[in-house]
Amino acid sequence: MKNRTLQACIVAALAVPAVVAFAQTGEADASGCRATPSKSTTAQERADARAARTAEGTTVARAGKTDDDPCAMGAARSVSREERKEAAKERKAEASDAVRKGEISSGDSAGTK
Repeated sequence: MKNRTLQACIVAALAVPAVVAFAQTGEADASGCRATPSKSTTAQERADARAARTAEGTTVARAGKTDDDPCAMGAARSVSREERKEAAKERKAEASDAVRKGEISSGDSAGTK
């Protein structure tokens, strides 16, 4: 029992200086390894930068949409109510044919098996 208590005391005594030695104070060392603070921008500089970003975005938008960005695909084609009804009838007919043939059970959706 004394042996374990003695070991615990030794470990604690060695750990305290190690923690203190490696603790960070947040201060830079004498060599000045901290970055120099950047100067604040003026309101005019911020407005100029914003205008430049806006102009760049406008030219990209007017140049045309790219296929790389899925958000640049454009708006969906508008479909009339009659076209939607016709498409729904076609899907329903295909699904009912598949159910009749036994390809899918009535509880499954047409695309899964």
